[in-house]
Amino acid sequence: MTTSERTRPTGPTIVVGYDGSTASRAAVTWGVRRAGRSGRLILVNAGRRRGGLLDRPSFEVWIRDRGAFGHALIDELVLERDDIASANIEVEVVDDFPAPVLLEAARKHDADEIVIGTRHRGRLAALHGSVARELIDVADRPVVLVPAYGLQHVVPRPRVANA
Repeated sequence: MTTSERTRPTGPTIVVGYDGSTASRAAVTWGVRRAGRSGRLILVNAGRRRGGLLDRPSFEVWIRDRGAFGHALIDELVLERDDIASANIEVEVVDDFPAPVLLEAARKHDADEIVIGTRHRGRLAALHGSVARELIDVADRPVVLVPAYGLQHVVPRPRVANA
């Protein structure tokens, strides 16, 4: 159900980045728990086409297919998990780099926090940039990083970074 079909949520608004990975699934689980029944969950799928234009479909085809792919990922998630299907969710699929899209969604929806999954690729990968690093550097609200394996435990312990 969307916000327009229910009364306005009174609990926290949580923006969650979702790309279909194990880590992003853990982030969604965390976000659903944080939002609870009285909050709102904003599921965001963002990605930007990389590389050259050779042997690639036209820009219009890419945008159409990109949007369809993002919506299909989220539809699959909602259909397979009862906790999400019964949550108060909104979905955004955007063709842009993830960090700025997540920040904009958090501002637009006045989110209490931004949640993303992390794969712990090591310090070297962080030096080359990551969505997590970019969010932590510029976010104006808490950013929660949920490790892919973090929710296998009874009580997850994500790292929280305040701006």
